[in-house]
Amino acid sequence: MGRWPGSRSQGKIDQQVVRAVRADGQLCCDRLPEVRARRLIDLGVEFSSDDPPRRYRASLQAPPVAVLPLIRACDLTTAMEVDLGDRYTHHLTIRSPTA
Repeated sequence: MGRWPGSRSQGKIDQQVVRAVRADGQLCCDRLPEVRARRLIDLGVEFSSDDPPRRYRASLQAPPVAVLPLIRACDLTTAMEVDLGDRYTHHLTIRSPTA
């Protein structure tokens, strides 16, 4: 399987399976994760990474960070795939400070 340029996530919200896909700059997702993700953005939620140390403001506009509010919107994330591009050669661990 070749590289897939974008992100995909699947999870559960209130026991309902939900999905989100971002490709070619376009977001296509179920209504529940989008509504919750936009609420996180409106609240100014930030995510951070330890290595390298960085902070990321929740957004649906800035790949690959745009997948984070969609993942956080789920009660449980069951699958995720993110293309970080050629310039990312190290593993990134990203967490929400509210987790």
